[in-house]
Amino acid sequence: MADDGINKAPVEPFSLNIYLPVEKQRKSFDEYWGRLVAFLEELRSHTPLLGEWYLQARDREKALRRNVFQAGPECLEELKRSKDFRTAAQNEVFGYTFGLWNGREEGDLGISLTAVLGWRNRDFLTLRLPYNHSPANQSLFHTDQLLTLVGASVRAWNPRWAAVVSDSYQRHHAAFKDRRGVGWLAYVDAHIEKRAIPEAASLKYIETGTVVVTTQEVFSSENRGHVERANRIEARLADLQLLPLLAG
Repeated sequence: MADDGINKAPVEPFSLNIYLPVEKQRKSFDEYWGRLVAFLEELRSHTPLLGEWYLQARDREKALRRNVFQAGPECLEELKRSKDFRTAAQNEVFGYTFGLWNGREEGDLGISLTAVLGWRNRDFLTLRLPYNHSPANQSLFHTDQLLTLVGASVRAWNPRWAAVVSDSYQRHHAAFKDRRGVGWLAYVDAHIEKRAIPEAASLKYIETGTVVVTTQEVFSSENRGHVERANRIEARLADLQLLPLLAG
């Protein structure tokens, strides 16, 4: 039977990394949790692979009993206890870290989300996409779908920067070793004119920011043309003082 040329082939492991502005005042656990669940509610409306979310646990059966959308008071109290053993000085630095997954272990269906919220200098979310490409997940590897996910992220979190990028590209191919890489596509909290980045395949405006798309097809760090184009875009953003530092 034909499979349209897609047969669970390994692809470059991509993540949607979302970096938030530093908050002047930390919110409560309940506020962070409510905001996170609302974000996941929007994600689930876009693709069945994001339809269910579970709190991660060492035991798979236990994890599957901890559905995010049905989490009861006992479950939430367990999450809160992570701060009970910290000193007052530690609590000034550390917020809450949530590890979530979609309940699928298959390489072409499994998706996870890490949310680090309420920390002093580094609030972020990382949505890890499947590492195998198959007909079951091919919509996730379309630029339009990724733009939809970035749009949901912008509306939910108002980030200063977000990017769909692989660890391989960031570590070995980004134009600047001390700055974030653009990779497949990146959102910056600023309005950019098309003429300022002529190398971009397209630009899309979301709220007060701009998504710069490197390629319409699936990005690959093994494709020299893709890497060179991403590097040129990063250089343009750096000139515009819009390419954030890795430590920022």
